[in-house]
Amino acid sequence: MKRLILSLALALMVPSYLSPAVQDPLDAWYVGYNHAYFQDRLPKTVIISHSLDNDYRMAETTPFTNNYYHIDFNPKYGYHPGDGTSITELRNLLHEMCHVQVFVENAYEFDDHGAH
Repeated sequence: MKRLILSLALALMVPSYLSPAVQDPLDAWYVGYNHAYFQDRLPKTVIISHSLDNDYRMAETTPFTNNYYHIDFNPKYGYHPGDGTSITELRNLLHEMCHVQVFVENAYEFDDHGAH
């Protein structure tokens, strides 16, 4: 039920002018989270994929030149085509968006999640 309410709330916040060329189901969530939590300050030049094969990571963000960023999800953790977007993916997306913000503000990450 909470997932449905969150989905409906974000659907109302996502502008209706979204590009018809949405490449990944998380693209619309990125736009909604960017609006709701980052006041649309994160770049729109983010590519989302599900091809990360490092099983020690659920997702990872890589900065590229010209303000492009790649958020890659590990399909082992929550991605099931045809079953919709999982809560795990949504939480990871928000987490990775924080990395995008750090990259935008600092050009590099000074710490990799603290001590391991």
